[in-house]
Amino acid sequence: MQSVLLADLQFKGDRDYLHGTDLIPAISQKLLENENQHENGYVREIRFKFPIRTLPILVTGTDRRALSGLASAEFVWEKGDRSPPVNGFLYESGDKVTSRYPYSEELATHEFFADDKTGFGPGHKSFSLIENVVAMTKALNKQMFDPTPGQFLFARARLSPDSPRVWNEIRVDYRPIGSQGVSENLVIVDGVLFGSLMFMVGAA
Repeated sequence: MQSVLLADLQFKGDRDYLHGTDLIPAISQKLLENENQHENGYVREIRFKFPIRTLPILVTGTDRRALSGLASAEFVWEKGDRSPPVNGFLYESGDKVTSRYPYSEELATHEFFADDKTGFGPGHKSFSLIENVVAMTKALNKQMFDPTPGQFLFARARLSPDSPRVWNEIRVDYRPIGSQGVSENLVIVDGVLFGSLMFMVGAA
C-alpha cells in the first residue's frame, strides 16, 4: 500500500472545494516524484465522485475496501513503460485547506466562440491546458443549456499521454449522454484529440 497526503493544494478562486484542474497535476507530480520519473506517466482517466473539501490522501496499490469511507475520486495512472496501469484513489483526510489563490474562468473564455454544438478559442496562456479546456467545456455547456437550479460540474476526464505546453486553438465538441444533465465533450487541440471531459448538472 502506498499513501501520501497532497499537502500543497489550495482552493481555486472562490470555490470551497478542490478543483479537478489542480488535482490532476498534483497527482501526476506526486507519482512522478515517487517513481523517480521526469517525463513518463500520466493520469489516463479520473472520475470525481464527491467534492473534495479537505487535503486529499492519494492511495495506490491497495484494496480500497481496507480503508474507511468512500473514495472521493478514482483515477488510472498510465506509466508509459508497458507495465500495467495503476488504479488510484483520493480520500478526504480531514486536514483543512488553509489557502486559496485568485482565478477567473472568464480569462480562459474571453475569446471563446460557440457555433451550435462546437466551441473554439485560444484560451489564456497563463493557464494550463487542462484549466483552459475545462473552462471552455463548461462555457459551451452553459451556453447551450440553462443549468439552473444546479451547475455544470467537471465529473470525469479521459486524457491522452501528450499534453502540449503551447497551442494555438482549442476546440470542444459537445456530445449528449441521455439527457441535458450529462454531456461528453471531445477536446481537440490544434487538430489533435486531447481527450474527453464529462460534465453533469449538480451541486458542489
